[in-house]
Amino acid sequence: MWMAATLHSAIAQHVSVQATVRPERPRAREAFALIVTITSAANAPGAIVLSAPSVAWPDFAQLGLEQLPGAGSSTRMSSVNGRTQVVAETQVQLRAAQPGRYEIPPMVVTHAGGQSRTPPVVIEVGPAGAGSGVSDPGSDGGVLRPAIRVPMRARGDLRWLRTVVVAGAVALVTGAIVVAAVALGLRMRGADTRESEPVRPSDSPEQTYARLQQLARQADARPFYSALDSWLRRTLSRCYGVDGAGLTSAELLRACRAMQPSEVTSLDAAAECLAAAERVKFAAYAPTAEEMQQHLALTWGVVHRCGAQTLRSGQERTP
Repeated sequence: MWMAATLHSAIAQHVSVQATVRPERPRAREAFALIVTITSAANAPGAIVLSAPSVAWPDFAQLGLEQLPGAGSSTRMSSVNGRTQVVAETQVQLRAAQPGRYEIPPMVVTHAGGQSRTPPVVIEVGPAGAGSGVSDPGSDGGVLRPAIRVPMRARGDLRWLRTVVVAGAVALVTGAIVVAAVALGLRMRGADTRESEPVRPSDSPEQTYARLQQLARQADARPFYSALDSWLRRTLSRCYGVDGAGLTSAELLRACRAMQPSEVTSLDAAAECLAAAERVKFAAYAPTAEEMQQHLALTWGVVHRCGAQTLRSGQERTP
């Protein structure tokens, strides 16, 4: 019994108990921690058993405080002035509904060395939204500014706005692609139209000649000879009274010779030009600019001779 009393006295001399509040000046309707700390020298007898202290908490409801979930305890080693200590902490979460002064009476703490009592704790609770007494280096007047909280509705609006922006960007890109495709299609269609029907029937011979002269200067063989072939066929059909639709160049020329056997010069020149047009169209023939100008001159002569002698249905008529 004497040894037990001596050991109890030795442990009690090396154990200290205190109660603190964090933050030191809490705000109304916000949680704060009531912490009971037990400190013992690391070489004190029984110090290792300080990891599980027991605190007799008061009835916080009678004190005007609300106890919240989140109680817990921890143990750590610390060194103060070269002396190693074992520190055990036990805490509860509290909240005050109204600002004011709250006093927590002494609490009995049971540990390996026996029992100890904490001194009373006085808590000054400030108004809701006021500073907690903890200085913030980045704030004015040492007041800790409350964190900005984004409401759930605002976050939903942000998600909706982000969805609208993404949908708008996709629509713009899709629209640009569609416009580019339409423009390219119209351009290709225009190119095909110019190649397939570069000579308009309503044009005068001078207008057609000017268009062909421009194609010849550009050395654009396919539209040039396509226009040349169309112009010659239309001229021969009108001049000799032959329906050239569906006829090959050789068949058209034979029909024209049958209608006017004496007309040789114009048909020979037309035959040379039609043959060149077929080589460009079917044999990928690439004539020179001089050849294109020569065939244009031959075609122009055929058009003029047909204009001077209007032949219809095999009968010669003077202008």
